[in-house]
Amino acid sequence: MLATKLFGSRVERRVLVVFLVFTLLPATSLGLLAMREVERQALAQASAELRAGTKGYAQQVTERLNAIADQLAVLLANAGDPQRWINGVPQVTRAEPVSGRVASKGADPGLTVRGDALWMTMPKGADGAVRFEIDLNRVLFDIAETRSQVDRCVILGDALRRCSGLPKDDPDLLSAEWKRYLHGDFQTDLSLTVISHQPRGAALSSVSMVGRILPLLVGVICLLITFVAVHSMRSRFRPLSQLKEATQRVERGDYALRIDIRSGDEFESLGDSFNRMLERLQASFMTLKSLADIDRMILSATKAEDIVASV
Repeated sequence: MLATKLFGSRVERRVLVVFLVFTLLPATSLGLLAMREVERQALAQASAELRAGTKGYAQQVTERLNAIADQLAVLLANAGDPQRWINGVPQVTRAEPVSGRVASKGADPGLTVRGDALWMTMPKGADGAVRFEIDLNRVLFDIAETRSQVDRCVILGDALRRCSGLPKDDPDLLSAEWKRYLHGDFQTDLSLTVISHQPRGAALSSVSMVGRILPLLVGVICLLITFVAVHSMRSRFRPLSQLKEATQRVERGDYALRIDIRSGDEFESLGDSFNRMLERLQASFMTLKSLADIDRMILSATKAEDIVASV
């Protein structure tokens, strides 16, 4: 009963179901495909940005090491004993002299790793050099990007490593790696490797609003389509309900009934044919009733004047 009140006859419900299947299903599928494409594009863009950021950070670290070397070279040339000014260089923790001539390519500083420390050797004239321990925490102060949730690991050589977080082995993480050899700037065979990780959720943060709005938009569109479809089905199939109701009334003997359908389609032609059929049926039943009345009068010996009047 509730389905009949809401959606009309079975014909209406069948047509409505077919209509909704062939409209809502494509709309929903298109929405899902659009969302997947947006996510794919966002992940591709995030991967490209992560790789560019990894490369840029490796270049920044190299530039910072070069800046430290330039600063130390100026201080060694003009400020005398390093023990007097070393506290004024926050990226350097201690210094120690190196005896003997430093084999070098020109006057380039050297980089070596000893244990868990990075040492920079600066030539000092022709007689020796000074080795400085570099505070990597000062150099890599921005190793993590909290805003975009990017964690990095910086590896010097094969042993010295600094990471902003614990190493992660998650297939949902976006990863990028950039390796830079330092022999072009320093006397060293060390390489600088930067590895970056970013969660997929953070990478998709730019489309998270789209992900929340798109399902809501698809739902609203589906509701609108359903409302329009129900209203259209009721309007289109209202003549069918009128014909059904008229047929039931004729079945109860109401031949004087006439229906008025102005739909401009086949239902209107069917309504006109139904009215003409009722007119013929009404005339036939009236004729039969009159003949039956005359037969009853004849059999009951009614006066001839009454019979003639009835005729």
